[in-house]
Amino acid sequence: MTQNPTVYLYNTKADCCNEYYYYDYSACIGSTSSNSGSSYYADWSGDNTCKNIGKAPSYMVQNPTMWLYDTLARCCAAHYVWKSNECLGTTTSALSGLYYPDWSGDNESCLNHGNEPAYMTQYSTLWMHATLQSCCDEHYSWNLSRCLGSSASAGSNKWYTEDWNENKCVQDCTGASPCGGLAETWDKVYNTQDKCCESSDSDRMWWDTKECKA
Repeated sequence: MTQNPTVYLYNTKADCCNEYYYYDYSACIGSTSSNSGSSYYADWSGDNTCKNIGKAPSYMVQNPTMWLYDTLARCCAAHYVWKSNECLGTTTSALSGLYYPDWSGDNESCLNHGNEPAYMTQYSTLWMHATLQSCCDEHYSWNLSRCLGSSASAGSNKWYTEDWNENKCVQDCTGASPCGGLAETWDKVYNTQDKCCESSDSDRMWWDTKECKA
């Protein structure tokens, strides 16, 4: 080793442990620090879950941006996504009422009937949502109106272009004119019909404003 120091010798014990004993770093480094405070860290040498008891290994304390987290959820998501519920201390009953994407159905929406697949409850931080809006935003943003269903029936009452061929701005609502149905997520909306019809967008500069408002 002394004959080839660039390969085998290190300036610090931490560097040596990181190179040859990364699989059991804590045992190699042989020390902990109480300076991790209330930050969460992965306790691989203990209960194999995230903790915030102030005893993170020194290498974690020395590199907090990589190893220390301000919330339990972030620590579990980074190191224990494969057993997320156990890490978070979440039971199956605690997930009751949460929304999940109904991939197996044909309604392109989120449900909260409690029939989610096992993998979704196992990785609840990825799949389960407290509100229908959050679930639809995450998993059905391309068809938000359909996902939200009756929850979106009122619309925003703002204005958007329903049919570019007719050069008309309609209102984001359901019912009689000027409602044009619910706007899609890709539609640009305006607070008033005037703003919609008089937009300076290059593709509307040639519009007849009177026809737009008819």
